[in-house]
Amino acid sequence: MVNYYIPVVHNFDNHWSIVSSQFPLYVSMLYLVSELSGLSPHHTVLIFAVSFFGIFAVSLFVLSKYVFKLNLIQCIFLTVFVLFQISVLRTAWDLHRDIFALSTMLFSFFFLSKIESKNNFMWKDLSLVIVFSLVTVSSDRMIGGLLCISLFIYGLLRKRRIVIIAALLISMVFAVEIMVIGNSIAPAINSVVNTPTITQSNDKSYYNSTNLFALFILINGLNISTGIFGYLSMKNNWLLKIPLLITTALSFTWILFPEKEALVADRWTILSGIFVSFFSAYGLITIEARIKTLIVVNLSIKNRHRVVSFAIYSLILIIPVTMGLSFEVMPYDTPFVLFDVSRNYTEHFVPVTMQFNSMDIKDNVHLLNAISWINHNTEKDSTIVGDKHWRGLMEMHLQDNRSYRYSDIPVADFIKNLIREDKFSSSTYVIDIAKSQDNTLWLDNVYSNALFSTYKIR
Repeated sequence: MVNYYIPVVHNFDNHWSIVSSQFPLYVSMLYLVSELSGLSPHHTVLIFAVSFFGIFAVSLFVLSKYVFKLNLIQCIFLTVFVLFQISVLRTAWDLHRDIFALSTMLFSFFFLSKIESKNNFMWKDLSLVIVFSLVTVSSDRMIGGLLCISLFIYGLLRKRRIVIIAALLISMVFAVEIMVIGNSIAPAINSVVNTPTITQSNDKSYYNSTNLFALFILINGLNISTGIFGYLSMKNNWLLKIPLLITTALSFTWILFPEKEALVADRWTILSGIFVSFFSAYGLITIEARIKTLIVVNLSIKNRHRVVSFAIYSLILIIPVTMGLSFEVMPYDTPFVLFDVSRNYTEHFVPVTMQFNSMDIKDNVHLLNAISWINHNTEKDSTIVGDKHWRGLMEMHLQDNRSYRYSDIPVADFIKNLIREDKFSSSTYVIDIAKSQDNTLWLDNVYSNALFSTYKIR
């Protein structure tokens, strides 16, 4: 959040050339609300993140109630079960626009189901399907493409000409967006390559079949069996079956292309986990109905169906809620045992805890003090070199024409590359953890506080 949404909203004009190539609807909404309301980018991003997580919960509840005809207790169970899944929490952690796009996609499915359930065709419902679908395809490339394919396949399976036409219309808009964004990708890449703010490492050794398979097991392992049962129990309802099958298939592209990171199998795996959890919850609801019948009949419990259901669902929710809460609140150094065991394989894709931050909150003041010193004691057009995890605060607080360069590789190696390639000026400074760069022949220490030191390249 502090490394993307907040600085982008804070310096929206400077980032527009890159943001415009990344489906800018959600970020544009953040910027517009921040400007019109006077809220700071920080508060705007927080309010949007919390609000749309709530809207996502509503979309789950609405879909379960009106599409799958579940009762109130079952709807609450399904909603809570899905919300505490690692796939959902990881997405909500920093992929805010994905939560937004998923919510609008589920509402699109809801209004499409209303059309299917009525004898008389309703233009109002179709219009809402198109509106929510257009918002989805304008918000996120992956989810937008998933929606277009799902609607088209659904229309073919159900032999609904109007759904096929709507899917083609939405797909045309999506294709136009891809082409427009494609025309802006090259200049955006050039701006990234030539800007003094970003460099990247080519080390992608973590992206391999072993780690991706471990990620799939971490995300879906506990839900696979009940998910299959729920899939088989859900008769003739393809609204969620289609995206489930698509995302699951794309999760395994690493079998054929184990090192093709561009296929983003890790992102598809996380997305598939959301749909798998939905069917897992439905499977558990089906199993609960059978268990409840046995309990009521064998124990002669009369008029206590809701009490029994509540008790069974509460017991089932202990596992996902416990895992979800531990993922949310446990410290980075001592995560929940399941995440700790798998961290060597999956940490590049999913943090071991949502408490992972660029630095401890209590240490932010030291970085801000270092930035303040830089603003008052370095040249106004100076370049600052440092760790990539500090780029958000740097971008928000560096003043005048000072710029920040960061890299995926260690700071010391990055500096050596700059010196070797002679890509630094007389006003280039390095910020790093205190004492980590002392006693070098090419750096002069000019400032230090309790945590950070600033150096000038000789």
